[in-house]
Amino acid sequence: MRLWTHTIQESPRGKMIWYPRWFFKLYVGPDDHDRAIVGGHVEFVLSKPTSEFGINFEVGTRGSETPFDGYLKIAGTTLYWGLEAGGDLATNITQFWFNRLPNRLRSRDCLIGPGQPETCDCPPWNPGATTKRHIGRNGEWCDFIYEGRRFQIRTSDGRLWLELWTRKNGWKRGEFAPWRSRSIKLNPLDILFGDKRYWYEDSEVARILIDMPEAVYPVKATLQRQRYGRPKLPKRHVLSWTVDVDAHECKGIPNSVDRSGGWKGDRVYGFGVNLKESRRDWQIDAKAAIEARILKDRADSGFRKPDPIEAD
Repeated sequence: MRLWTHTIQESPRGKMIWYPRWFFKLYVGPDDHDRAIVGGHVEFVLSKPTSEFGINFEVGTRGSETPFDGYLKIAGTTLYWGLEAGGDLATNITQFWFNRLPNRLRSRDCLIGPGQPETCDCPPWNPGATTKRHIGRNGEWCDFIYEGRRFQIRTSDGRLWLELWTRKNGWKRGEFAPWRSRSIKLNPLDILFGDKRYWYEDSEVARILIDMPEAVYPVKATLQRQRYGRPKLPKRHVLSWTVDVDAHECKGIPNSVDRSGGWKGDRVYGFGVNLKESRRDWQIDAKAAIEARILKDRADSGFRKPDPIEAD
């Protein structure tokens, strides 16, 4: 039996102060034929203090790189961990033990329709199946997704967020009981006066030609009065001016390097820019702000020339 370990000291970035990562594997058997029985990693991110707290525990499947993992966050500093073993056990937990319960004890992930057997036909009982149609809580057909689950309790943005045995990678509205995925307001101001939000009121519309080194791009610019604050405290709202930009007429403005292989493209079709004030000839200020925004995007991404686009 031998234990292999490896340490990586990552360079701190942002609010990080110290970021070490430890990896390990436990081997058994003769030295020339030993095999790993368990492996994993531990990461510690020491950060500047924040108001964020949280605990997360995730159970994957036999196809997961780390079938069991999670984190503990206290005042922004986080301890991450993961185990590279126990895939079969994780699969049984996520798919078998919980979904074999009778309907009255089922976690209501999917409700079996009339005349259907009380157990799912999904893996691992039917290894050849990847999804199975069931009746969802909203009465519509939904797919049973073969993936892991998680328990998560965390605080962020003045709220307590709960995820209680929900799917790790997203789920459909109505798939789970409401109490299993929800947030609770913690800030008394949010409870009494409502969450902070933005409101927009259109003022004027203009067609502006945006000059770039390779071409001129016509856009639709809408001058808007922006308000930010709580719904029940209108006198405390912060007022400002913004311009909503619609670039669909010119099929978007090239603004960044496309590193998605063509899936995302190198163009932006809509965005907003702020104005310090609204002048009578606000179109001149808007044109300058829009061009500055595009040029900054290009400089940040290393943009050199636009990708060709298909003609209509």
